[in-house]
Amino acid sequence: MWRRSRWLTCALFGAIIATSSAPAIAVPGSRELITIDESFVVRGACRFPVRIEEEGQLGIRTHVDASGAVVFVAETPNIDTFFTNTKNGKSVHTRDVGLDKTVFEQDGTAWILSTGLHVRFVLPGGGLVFGRIGLQIITLDASGEFVSLEVIGGRFDDRDFRDFVCGTLT
Repeated sequence: MWRRSRWLTCALFGAIIATSSAPAIAVPGSRELITIDESFVVRGACRFPVRIEEEGQLGIRTHVDASGAVVFVAETPNIDTFFTNTKNGKSVHTRDVGLDKTVFEQDGTAWILSTGLHVRFVLPGGGLVFGRIGLQIITLDASGEFVSLEVIGGRFDDRDFRDFVCGTLT
C-alpha cells in the first residue's frame, strides 16, 4: 500500500507528466496548504471491510527555474490515518509527518527523497509495534512508474503493511 492517499498519488504523477526540465537553480513558485478530511471503505484487502479515515493537512511548495519550469516539489504531510474493521469496530492509528521532495530530471525521470515518520503504529500497552521511520529514496521512470525504493536509514519494518493492518484489526 502506497503511503499516500489516492489524491496525492494522482497529483504527483500529474506533476511528473507536466514537467520535463531540471536546471540547477530553483526559486519558490507556489505554495498550497491542502486540508485533508476524507473517509472511505476498502473491500478485499482484508477478510472484512476496512474504513480508512484521514485527517490533517498537506503543504505543497513548487520550485521553478527562471523560465517557470518545475524543478522540484516539496510536500510536508501532517496526516493522521485511522484504519477500522467495520465488522468488530477495532481500530488502529498512524501518522505521516515529514518531507517528501520530488526532483524532476531533464530526461523526465524523477526521484523522491522521503524522510520522516511514514508509518507508526503504537498500540496501548505495546509501544511501537510497526514503523517505517527515516529516510528513503524512491525512483520513478519518465512515465511516472515506480522503479526502485532505497532505504537509507531509520527504522523500516519489513513486514507486509496490509498483513499487519488486517491482523491487528482481526
